[in-house]
Amino acid sequence: MEEIAKKDALAKAKEWRAAGKIWHFHLLTPDCVFNESNDRHAVILENTEDEQIFVVYTDKRSLTMGKILLKLLHGSKVLDRPKRAAPPKNPELQKLLNRAKEMNRLGIPWHHHNLFPDCQFNDHVGQWNIVMEDKDKGNLLEAAYNTEPKEDIKEIERLFYAQKE
Repeated sequence: MEEIAKKDALAKAKEWRAAGKIWHFHLLTPDCVFNESNDRHAVILENTEDEQIFVVYTDKRSLTMGKILLKLLHGSKVLDRPKRAAPPKNPELQKLLNRAKEMNRLGIPWHHHNLFPDCQFNDHVGQWNIVMEDKDKGNLLEAAYNTEPKEDIKEIERLFYAQKE
């Protein structure tokens, strides 16, 4: 994993998108189960097609950068409210959504991960996996899928980015 500057990470993501590469990103808090730094926030860009991994370390959450990366990855309308919400594809996701809504209402910071099938952090190799770390209750909530859960990803992302920086 190579450490790079924020502007370089954004340039990499734009480059990968333009080239049609398979990539994704993670926003890690200092206490995240995937964060090896353990004292700083991290933004990880992972290009699984070319086996490239880059990290940007920050002193605070990078929700603004996350929104930019999210729109590059899933399209500019990813955070738009749907006209009619469908139930989650995976019933386990409803538990994540309910807890995320509760934590937002209480002002408790939380984060999640959309783990792609070939993501370095994904224990469900070959599947999509949405993971929420509930540090408040000491739980790890998961919803695994055989196909990309586009609408479920949008719903968890809308709740995540409803939090304050």
